[in-house]
Amino acid sequence: MILGICSIGSLFIGVVNSIYSPLLPLIKESLGLTYTGSGMFTTAYFVGYTFGQIPWGIVVDKFGGRRAISLSILGLSVCTLLSGFANSEIEVVTWRFLSGLVGAGIFVPGIRTISEWFPSGRRGIAIGVFGAGASIGGILAASVSPIIALSHGWRWSVYSFALLGFIEVPLIWFLIRESGKDRASQFDSKKRDTPIRKWSFWVLGFDQFVRLGMVYALSTWLPTFLIENHDLPLVQASTSISLMSLVGLISNPMGGLVSDRVGEKVVMSFSFAAMTPCIFALAVSRNTLLIWISIFILGWLTNFIRGPAFAILPKLFGVEQAGRVTGYQNTFAAFGAVVLPFVISFLRDQTASFEMGWLSLILFCGMGFVSTLLLRSSQINRER
Repeated sequence: MILGICSIGSLFIGVVNSIYSPLLPLIKESLGLTYTGSGMFTTAYFVGYTFGQIPWGIVVDKFGGRRAISLSILGLSVCTLLSGFANSEIEVVTWRFLSGLVGAGIFVPGIRTISEWFPSGRRGIAIGVFGAGASIGGILAASVSPIIALSHGWRWSVYSFALLGFIEVPLIWFLIRESGKDRASQFDSKKRDTPIRKWSFWVLGFDQFVRLGMVYALSTWLPTFLIENHDLPLVQASTSISLMSLVGLISNPMGGLVSDRVGEKVVMSFSFAAMTPCIFALAVSRNTLLIWISIFILGWLTNFIRGPAFAILPKLFGVEQAGRVTGYQNTFAAFGAVVLPFVISFLRDQTASFEMGWLSLILFCGMGFVSTLLLRSSQINRER
């Protein structure tokens, strides 16, 4: 029950993060945005999301997942609804920033709640299932939002999916149970812990930066890339996001399951290494079939790595401060989601091509691979 309800919250994050990518060409035209301005539209959300990570981590460690997740979904629903009424770049960017700020209270509290309820040997698969909720939301939003937009305009797509959050709030509030641990005493006793002094904290932080940056660089620009470079219609181009989310239904729990067996470091280093040839194919290939195969594999890998990247944290830093540490780590991730989509938008404006943007991602994946290898296996101890 706990895992299922947390996954419903994850589903809403997947919806909110996926509805805009298929609609971006329509929003860009409607509001008169440049490519860089369109990148800022996405970036604004993750600027707010970045600022919200650490505060929400502290909130969930002290007050529990039920309150944090319910309040976050309510605030995200309101801000998403209001973004559909925006008539200028400054308005839509403001509402997207606020959406990120309040929406940061879903994923981190979800990880904290799952870490409380699941033991180390099953935590990877549990976090993978939790991540699969976001994949379901991505499939739903990317499949339905362009259809609504073509019939009634992009604003009605936003309105429709914002309503989903209002339905979820009472479910979260009444069905999530706390573990019964003395959360306040845990919080006070661990205030002096300083995970930032550990080398592994910074290695994993950079991995998170690359991981989520890759996800949102792809989800933001793939539909526009397919429309402009491969002449696909809007609905067909939007299936790239649906495909990546559909693959994530399987690869999210599989990544967690495999990491529970062979270790998080193995899964993470393999995933970063395997992403590079796929990104290269996006940049240079004109073969549509190869492009779609690359998108499929990238969808698998970016979801495969998620469970291990968070399951490793309670092992290194303890369950009792999993909320705060996850908040710190997800701040790195959110910063990557700000930077990498913007890098592609900037290079697209400067070079009139997506090629340099895609190639820049290879550099980041290579650095992620190297940084993961620097993580010593002896540091990854079983939880205390």
